[in-house]
Amino acid sequence: MTSTIFKKVLSRRLAVQALYQWQLNKQPIDKIIEEFKSSLLYRNIDGEYFAYLLTNIDSKFAELKKTIENASNLSWGRIQPVEKGIILIGVLELQSGILDPHITINECVELSKHFGSEDGYRFINGVLDSIKLKL
Repeated sequence: MTSTIFKKVLSRRLAVQALYQWQLNKQPIDKIIEEFKSSLLYRNIDGEYFAYLLTNIDSKFAELKKTIENASNLSWGRIQPVEKGIILIGVLELQSGILDPHITINECVELSKHFGSEDGYRFINGVLDSIKLKL
């Protein structure tokens, strides 16, 4: 049996992959959610949390992007797609207050180490820490 906490960790991992697809293929988020539901990985995650992340990032994208741009030394276009997805998850979680900010930042740093560029975790840590201080 998979723990509730680990299911959320796995949900974020799958959300990073879904957001990557969303950015590159420009598919509607509900179609991507349905597509991922047929994945073998989906049965081990918190499907409700996965959908929450994706639908809220989609609906609040302009606001989240502006928050990230204001906290970053890079323009949106220079941020790699994987890092964009991870930061979007982090900002949504920070703004929603559903988790302790330190946990959110740590989870996003770990996601970046797993999926992102070699030093992407430093960038993500800095941007999310800056946003946390402004909340």
